[in-house]
Amino acid sequence: MLFKDTARKRINIKINHVHNGLYYVKTRSLSPKWGSVQDEWYRMGLVKNLSEQDIEYLRRISTPKISFYECNVANGTLELSVSMDAHEIQAIHIFRQLQE
Repeated sequence: MLFKDTARKRINIKINHVHNGLYYVKTRSLSPKWGSVQDEWYRMGLVKNLSEQDIEYLRRISTPKISFYECNVANGTLELSVSMDAHEIQAIHIFRQLQE
């Protein structure tokens, strides 16, 4: 454990001067719960001589968790609230939905 405080944190993000409309938000998360090859290896007992099959297993299961949601901007400000665990990182992609 790298952090003394392991409580879940909420991060509020505000982006100004955004076109009004519907946005699609996609997050990719890595944490001890999902996607972390280091944590998976630790759960395997930190075995030093992994077989090719073991390495392939780690490659397959160590992928980020992906989440999607929509966000509507009405006042030129896009606001997101992100909740994260200790040792978690997220990549957030925001796409404007074009009107058809």
